Amino acid sequence: MNNQKGIFCKSMMIGALVGGIVSLFHKPTRESVRHTAGKAASQTRDFARTVREDPQRVREQFKTTSDNIRTMVKDINTEAQDVMTTFNEVKANSKKAYESVKETRGELKEFGTKLKDSAEGVKEESSRSRRMDE
Repeated sequence: MNNQKGIFCKSMMIGALVGGIVSLFHKPTRESVRHTAGKAASQTRDFARTVREDPQRVREQFKTTSDNIRTMVKDINTEAQDVMTTFNEVKANSKKAYESVKETRGELKEFGTKLKDSAEGVKEESSRSRRMDE
């Protein structure tokens, strides 16, 4: 299995390399790659120069960025906890509501049975009363 993964990765790399080479036959693609590579090289040189000339500034920027990321992660974590708390409350309230409905259903059935029994009792009493009158 491990050998198959190696062959697969090797084949993917070869395919990507061949695809990249073939795509360079297209002049606009070649020019775009040249332009992008030149831009990346220029940005890398600028960054290296900044690091050499003002390493403290770079450190401060990295620190500020990492602090911002840390704050964002905390905020996201807090938001996620709030969402989970709200979800759990909704879930608990839904269970309570369901139990209340079940309980009410049982009470309504019981009430219906009593009402039916009472109606039958009134009906029987009415029938007896009519028979006595006759």
